[in-house]
Parts: sequence; C-alpha cells; structure tokens
Amino acid sequence: MLRWLRKGIRFRELETNVRGTSLAASRAINDAWASVTGEEPMSAKSDFIVRMEMVWFFLHVVNRTAFHIRGPQARALVQDAVAHGVVKKAVKLSFDIDVVRAQEGFDAERWATEGLNETELDYSSCTELFGESSGPVAWLDDQSVVGRLGKRIAEAAGHEQNQALRLLIAETATKALAVSGLVAQVDRACSLAR
Repeated sequence: MLRWLRKGIRFRELETNVRGTSLAASRAINDAWASVTGEEPMSAKSDFIVRMEMVWFFLHVVNRTAFHIRGPQARALVQDAVAHGVVKKAVKLSFDIDVVRAQEGFDAERWATEGLNETELDYSSCTELFGESSGPVAWLDDQSVVGRLGKRIAEAAGHEQNQALRLLIAETATKALAVSGLVAQVDRACSLAR
C-alpha cells in the first residue's frame, strides 16, 4: 500500500514538473518570438503551437528516459501515468484562457492526444536526444530530437526557413531540460515501477 502511494505521488510530481518545464520553455520562446520572427504580436496560433509542441517534447524526453532506465514496460507505465494528465491540463489551460477558440464539435483533448501519439512516433525516429555534436550544429540537425523540435515548431508556425528561430527553440528546450530535474525524477518514479 505504501509503495503504491509513493508511486502515485512521484508520478504526480513528475506530471507537475513536465507541465511547469513546458510552460517555462514556452514563455522564454514567446518572449523572444517577435525579435526572431518579426511576428509582433505573436499570433494565438503560434503561441498554441509552441505550447503544445513543448508539452509533447518534454513528454517524449520522459518516455525516452524511462525506456533507457528500465525498458519498454517502464516507459509504458510512465506514459500511462503522466501523459494524459499533462496533455489534458495543457489543453484546458489553452482553451480556458481563450487563446484558441475551438469550433463547435471539436474535441480538443482528442486532438491533443492524437498529436502526442504522432509526435511521439516522429521523435522516436531520432536516434539521439541532442545529436552527436553539441551546440548550434546539433540544434539544427533534425535527426536529433531537439533539432526536430525546432523544425516542427518553425514549420507549423510558417517560419520553416528561420534558422534563428530553430536555434532559439532548441537552446531553450535544452536549457529548460538541464535545470528541470526531469531525468532524476523519471529515475525515481521508475524505481517504484517494478
């Protein structure tokens, strides 16, 4: 019973950290958006793209870390325990603050979950999280997860040729991950997942 309770607490803490890290990274990108893209003010569509893609990116990092630490069963357990809550709250926040107006009959949670699944497949095709080199060279390599993140956001927001934007996104995500403690938190959550 105590082990089950600790596992639940660790998963909730992990879920909270993913949301907070995603939001912090999104804000940093939003703050620099106009100077890098010339789009001022940042459109609601671009804001939503950045926010959701950051959620999907950090959830992928959590899944990839769980898989690396304990294998496919731990990855599946962590994803089941964390992903739905993170995505649901990200969508709720987006629609509650009226950033994006949904059309009648549009199921935002279903769309976000499908987006998570599609993104997870896309990021899973990358062999490296940060690439074989480091810094800007790796951040522009869309064969690394962080490079793919920059490419996905830039393309979805209509700035596919903007390398400065891609660098901003990758650098911001890398720094946010470094200070987040997510990797250690996934390790602690996985230690109870046996």
